Amino acid sequence: MSGGGNVQINVSGPSLEGLRLHTDRLKEMVAAVEGVTEVRDNAAVGANELVVRVDREKATRLGLAPVSIAQAVRTAFQGETVARLPRDGRELDVNVSLADSARQSVTDLENLVVAVTQGQVVRLKQVAVIEHGVGPASINRRANQRYISITGTIAGRDLQSVSRDLQVKLDALELPADYRVEIAGDMMEMQEAFSGLITALILAVVLVYMVMAAQFESLLYPLIVMFTMPLAVIGVLFALFFAGQSFNVPSVMGVIVLAGIVVSIAIIGGLTVSTLLTLYVIPVAYDLATLRRREA
Repeated sequence: MSGGGNVQINVSGPSLEGLRLHTDRLKEMVAAVEGVTEVRDNAAVGANELVVRVDREKATRLGLAPVSIAQAVRTAFQGETVARLPRDGRELDVNVSLADSARQSVTDLENLVVAVTQGQVVRLKQVAVIEHGVGPASINRRANQRYISITGTIAGRDLQSVSRDLQVKLDALELPADYRVEIAGDMMEMQEAFSGLITALILAVVLVYMVMAAQFESLLYPLIVMFTMPLAVIGVLFALFFAGQSFNVPSVMGVIVLAGIVVSIAIIGGLTVSTLLTLYVIPVAYDLATLRRREA
């Protein structure tokens, strides 16, 4: 059976480091599923960056809050609009930041003045540690949570069986309480499609029964006709088995169409049989029984 489609799962959580760690585990788990190839994620490595980690104890002793330190660093390097000047009928933003020559190296960052408290100049290196790091190329968010998508290509198997095997592995996976894994992509669309089609099938059966009940003016006779539908489903399952196909979305759509056809055939067949019985079988049987009574 030829495969097709993609698998996709999203892992979300509060920490990028934790997401990368769990993403590596999940990629190995997805790659271990038979029929899944080319497993990858969208957590591309970005550019080098400097990470400022505030020492809260030192900052508290100096009467500084981490928020004020971050604001000072942002203003120095990114700048801050402090006023607007009218000129030629327009308003020009006044942006305050350090001069380019004063923000060229790590030393410049370490010696940045973040506050003056009690006549004492407080530099960034006194209340924070500056580390080299690598930032993400992009940060994806959903419902205020960072998340990373893991995708893979299906080859040699159908999407439904791969989804079933992957769901078994996900159910057995243990993650911290603040991390969550969910199925997305083609697998989620397939599940939603199945749910909608099953609902449509149930509604089709109910509507067919109501129409027949109104036509036959009976609640019992339609049930007799409806008993032909399970036989049709059995035939569908046998046909899929011998054809080597799975019970997928097109199969459910075919069953919905088949429901109306089977009921129509059952009604026509029932009317045909009842007509034959009424016009031929019952009269002949009655004549034979009458003839035997006379001979006796």
